[in-house]
Amino acid sequence: MTPRARRLTAGLALACSVVLGTAGCSSLRGTDDGVTYIQGGGAVSEYAPDEREDPVVLRDQPTTTGGTVSIEPGTVTVVNVWWSGCGPCRTEMPLLTEADRELGDSVDFVGINIRDTSATQAATFERARGVDYPSIYAPDGRALLAFSGSVAPQTMPSTAVLDTEGRVAAVISGEIPSKQTLLDVVETVVEEG
Repeated sequence: MTPRARRLTAGLALACSVVLGTAGCSSLRGTDDGVTYIQGGGAVSEYAPDEREDPVVLRDQPTTTGGTVSIEPGTVTVVNVWWSGCGPCRTEMPLLTEADRELGDSVDFVGINIRDTSATQAATFERARGVDYPSIYAPDGRALLAFSGSVAPQTMPSTAVLDTEGRVAAVISGEIPSKQTLLDVVETVVEEG
């Protein structure tokens, strides 16, 4: 098996484990039905440029609001994996929206919702919290396949920071500890460019 095929296989296995870990423990009745999920502890993992894997590319992905969005190399991008029934996701959402506003056009923000039972449900959650950036609606978890290799988001929530080449430069596993933590990680990646 080629190294690329191994990474794709590992990425598929990871996506399946995240989807099964977040959705497979019970039926998909709704977001507040007491479903368990894999929760990280807010650990920050940063990767030197020579440690980074292939670029994350997602083109024309459906969003929670009915449009499409793409993630491609070119801009530092913050990607947050979330769902509305996840307590830590709810807690960190204001930090993400504040950081998005502070960083402005220099950094892109994109969410990936992998659990809500409808795009409308996810969009209502975002609207109530003033989220201005788009979120990919991927309850099947397929959007996570773009994160091949060992640095993929593996907990709920997870936040990945992609460098200008589209490679994962950092991952916060679990709830973001503070807005300043996120800003520091992003600014480190921006300064590389």
